[in-house]
Amino acid sequence: GGSNRSPAAATGLVGFKPSQGLIDTTGSLPTARSLDVLGSFTSTVADARLMTEALSGRKAAARSARGLTGVVIATCPDLYGAAVDPVVTRSHAAWFDRLQRAGGRVVERSYAVAAALREAGIAILQYEFVEHHGKAIHARPDRVGSGARAFAEAASSVTRAAYTRALEVREDCKRRFLAVMDGIDVLAVPVAPGLAPRLEDDCTRVGDAMTSYSGAGANFRLWANSLAMPSIAVPLACEEALPASIQLAARAGTDWALLDLAEALTAV
Repeated sequence: GGSNRSPAAATGLVGFKPSQGLIDTTGSLPTARSLDVLGSFTSTVADARLMTEALSGRKAAARSARGLTGVVIATCPDLYGAAVDPVVTRSHAAWFDRLQRAGGRVVERSYAVAAALREAGIAILQYEFVEHHGKAIHARPDRVGSGARAFAEAASSVTRAAYTRALEVREDCKRRFLAVMDGIDVLAVPVAPGLAPRLEDDCTRVGDAMTSYSGAGANFRLWANSLAMPSIAVPLACEEALPASIQLAARAGTDWALLDLAEALTAV
């Protein structure tokens, strides 16, 4: 999920993470079994729809003829809880302005348990990663990179009891998020804190500071996997040479409706 939205945002592509279960993950190399999904990189949202049909083996629902008048788009800064570069913020603001002039409505929602969801998601990711890969990495550490070794070492501290508790917290957070989505057609939040990262160190500029682009996944992308929501990163116009992006998400199981709405929204 994050592994397609993140690079898509950096390269001006569309990266779609479907709802958990829409595309069969059998045969894929798992990272965390309850968080994993298979998605796509495409040039357009329409192509993402075609790819999802092909990968899922399911025919998409009939396209909605709904226009943008009355569409409610929600922002939720609590969800990612981190600083965003002003260039990205201005790109988003310009897009929101165009949507409102096209008849949409932009609102802001709060989510008080975002930090708890983030911590639970990290614990689940760590435990399930070690559950599948821990023994192999321990037996042959020379076969993986230093990053994977460090992650596995840190993740090995998560106990079964902590994992079970994290699963309970995630389910509670899912229930609470239903209130955030009440009356909302689509959620719109940043995919990453800044524009494309530097190749030499994977850092992106956020204001006057540099921060890890991939490392920001726990704040900017893991929530969609934890909540089992479909989410799509789509490119936006940007004042700089590098592409900007925004992440659109909707209720679990509404993948086709999200793709339809994303296609309409990105045409503005």
